[in-house]
Amino acid sequence: MAPAGIQFLPLDKTLYLRVQSFINLTESTIPEIAYTCFLYSQQLVFSGLEQEDIRILYRYITAGFLHNLPTNPKPAEEVGGEPRQCKGSQCTA
Repeated sequence: MAPAGIQFLPLDKTLYLRVQSFINLTESTIPEIAYTCFLYSQQLVFSGLEQEDIRILYRYITAGFLHNLPTNPKPAEEVGGEPRQCKGSQCTA
């Protein structure tokens, strides 16, 4: 069940695994990082926090300091460059 008020970004398996890989690399490289969450356009992609903690943090982030910032209008697959076509684990620009 989704925590109340949190919007989750639907991602295909490949993009979700790329996010998860980035988080795992970051946590293993920087030992000072104890917990992570990953948001894109004010939508939650991943959280390693307890449900109540992410609910409070998400509300603070989306209604607080990010509230007045524009959201990225690009779909997730277009971030960082040209739109890509993916089949399985193979992607082309």
